[in-house]
Amino acid sequence: GRWKRTHSGHLASGPPGLRHTRSSLPGGSYDLQVHRTTHGLHLTCRDRGNLIPADFGSLAPDSEGLNPESESGRGLAMLDALATKWGDNGVPEARHVWFFLAADLNDNLWASL
Repeated sequence: GRWKRTHSGHLASGPPGLRHTRSSLPGGSYDLQVHRTTHGLHLTCRDRGNLIPADFGSLAPDSEGLNPESESGRGLAMLDALATKWGDNGVPEARHVWFFLAADLNDNLWASL
């Protein structure tokens, strides 16, 4: 089934990556879409774009993101390590980040946690 939820207003409890976006500003919002099938789960988060102007292009995880001593950059690094597939639309003014988590986790780091 498909589940969709749009959040508005104060986002202090929203996904941590949103603090880097205009969605974190007063009155900001973001949209989460989840689609579950027998093959797995697909989630997309759409926000209102970067706080700081950025060039077009896909996001990349921080190479130090999985370091427990790192103070930031963990979100995309965890996504890269644990998702079956993930990506984004490459548009900083209206970013869409998605991931797919396969129902069969035999070849995924989740299986070892």
